Amino acid sequence: MPGKQQPIYEYDPRTQKTRKIPRAEVKKVIMEGYGFSNVREYEKFYDIVRNKLRTYQALHGGTPESPRKFLYTTAKSMIRYGSAYQPSERTKRIMATPSISTGRIQQYAERDTVRQAELDRIKSDFQGFINSLPPNYKGMVTRLYNKILNDKSIPIKNFQDFLDDLAKKYKAQREENGEVIPSGTLSGSGAKYERFDAGSISITNYLA
Repeated sequence: MPGKQQPIYEYDPRTQKTRKIPRAEVKKVIMEGYGFSNVREYEKFYDIVRNKLRTYQALHGGTPESPRKFLYTTAKSMIRYGSAYQPSERTKRIMATPSISTGRIQQYAERDTVRQAELDRIKSDFQGFINSLPPNYKGMVTRLYNKILNDKSIPIKNFQDFLDDLAKKYKAQREENGEVIPSGTLSGSGAKYERFDAGSISITNYLA
């Protein structure tokens, strides 16, 4: 059940000012977006999402996220886009995370099978990009994967951050080389770009 919550602020383009969203308005938007018919449904779902967010944070690190703000943001998108609504990849990952009580989260996060499954899921998301990398960078991906898998002090999120940074650098270099990269893709044609140079990107930057 929702307890004390941090206020939610939102920029209003009409007044060109940031306003504090009243709690009643936040609840109304969430209930409308998710189609709840009563407060009991809202409170039950809130508890589930709160545990999902806590588990996700334990697995990936990062700043704790307000479940109310998460629900409000996604509900607004649902209302705005209707049947055309598509959740972001991050939202999909959060909602696919098990809802686990606070006392069991760390035990769950430390299980080897869970850690490997999360790393495999991230790797799968980038598999097309990884396949287009020159051999030496494929080796970097494998080495970082194994280091994070075997060292629980390294957040799983570091693997995602490494691949994100590598993909941005790779895409930028291909575009500088005159290749047009379609929106939503990481590596264009998929053909290997053997001259790729990641510069200062090194796996050592993602081991802490």
